[in-house]
Amino acid sequence: MYISFPMNTKTKKLFDIIPPAIKISVLALLIFAAFPARSAFAVLDIFRSVGTSTADLNAATGASVNITGTTATFSTGLATNVGVGDVLQYNPGSGLTVAFISGRTSATVFSVQSQNGGTPTAAGDGTAVNIYRAFNSLFGWESQLVANVNASINDAVDDTVLYASLNLTFGNANAIYYVACYADGEDTGGFTLINAFTVDSTHYVHIYTPTNTTTQVGISQRHTGKPNTGYRRDNGIRVAPGYTRIDGLSITYTGNTYNGLALSAGVNSYYFSNNYIDLTHETTTKSGITDFSSGITGATMYIWNNIIILASSGALGISVADGDTTAYVYNNTVISPNADGVNGVGIYTAVDNVTLKNNLVYTVTAGSGYLGDVAFTSVTYCASGDATADDWAGAGNRINQPFRFVNSASKDYHIAGKDRSVLNYGTTASDANINPDGTDIDGTTRPLNGTWDIGADEATITPLMGAFIAVNGSR
Repeated sequence: MYISFPMNTKTKKLFDIIPPAIKISVLALLIFAAFPARSAFAVLDIFRSVGTSTADLNAATGASVNITGTTATFSTGLATNVGVGDVLQYNPGSGLTVAFISGRTSATVFSVQSQNGGTPTAAGDGTAVNIYRAFNSLFGWESQLVANVNASINDAVDDTVLYASLNLTFGNANAIYYVACYADGEDTGGFTLINAFTVDSTHYVHIYTPTNTTTQVGISQRHTGKPNTGYRRDNGIRVAPGYTRIDGLSITYTGNTYNGLALSAGVNSYYFSNNYIDLTHETTTKSGITDFSSGITGATMYIWNNIIILASSGALGISVADGDTTAYVYNNTVISPNADGVNGVGIYTAVDNVTLKNNLVYTVTAGSGYLGDVAFTSVTYCASGDATADDWAGAGNRINQPFRFVNSASKDYHIAGKDRSVLNYGTTASDANINPDGTDIDGTTRPLNGTWDIGADEATITPLMGAFIAVNGSR
């Protein structure tokens, strides 16, 4: 470990004559000063929120707050859409200041932190408080500019909404940066390149929609696997820093310039999960999720529980095209539904380090479900509407399947309970790196019927019309 403390010439001369035993004590004090109120070795969780609302989220309830240590207690229950990352703006008597919600215990009790993750300024009973989203677009958050902080936050404190460090690694911020995205409306802030942060495997950026109604927010902010739900945006995201997680976003993109989720550069791991991506551009070859970039060198992608819808003959659902990328692609649903024969490719590879498991691909045109310029590493327990799922002779694959969805006309591609193409035909596909919680795109714990389903959704089997149900051994 190397930690640098700035010293002027006089300080250095004084430090040089201190006996070694005392130097150790002085260094210990400096370390604890650099990492206040926590162990120097503990990774800090930093929270900021993104949502299109500029309103005071406490306006309707008018709750006052008491802040003691890292606990904020409100005089009455807050709105259910208040949660982690949101900004508390208050004046405890010493001037306007802010704190950030870092956890939820109940509608009246929340954990809070200061700008850099420490203990916020205390506030006595009855303190008036405004509650705001920190940023109104993901682009605004990534820019790390005061000008892009929620404009409703007072100018006297808006600079303290920015996290002070862009280097998240040990010896610097020593932090994981959680960016909680809220279902206020469509984020039209534009294409977002995430490129501002220095990271490593234990200090990274995690962009997600809060779903836990006990510890994060009063009501889930994730999409429901259908259009126009959850936090949603109208443009793509490109990721440069390794180890970035993007989880639970809804992206509908109608342009011809960007992919849904893409890598920009990097040699490390990337995690894309539980996203609903609808590409409606018509003229260019773009992908729902891809590594395609000239700056990629040896990245590893973990891709699971995504629903991707295509509308262009050149579009690719999931594409792994850089020569030395490794990808694990599990339990995704890719649909290219156009009845006029305009059709994309479900899952495509140009490299030989791609492992597929439990994926569902439906395309109108035969031969375009799973496509490889080279062989996939393995394709197992995958399903296709054509015959391509079994082109690599893996175990458990299902071909030429007549999938049954809940409502394909409204782009609800959850599996219907009466489907017999993919229900109970998957295999367990969960480990420390991919789907560690063993859930589906809606957060439902797999399996529901004893065996994992194929695709992003886990459904409960319902009887077919006229089927016999055995009761006490009889029919």
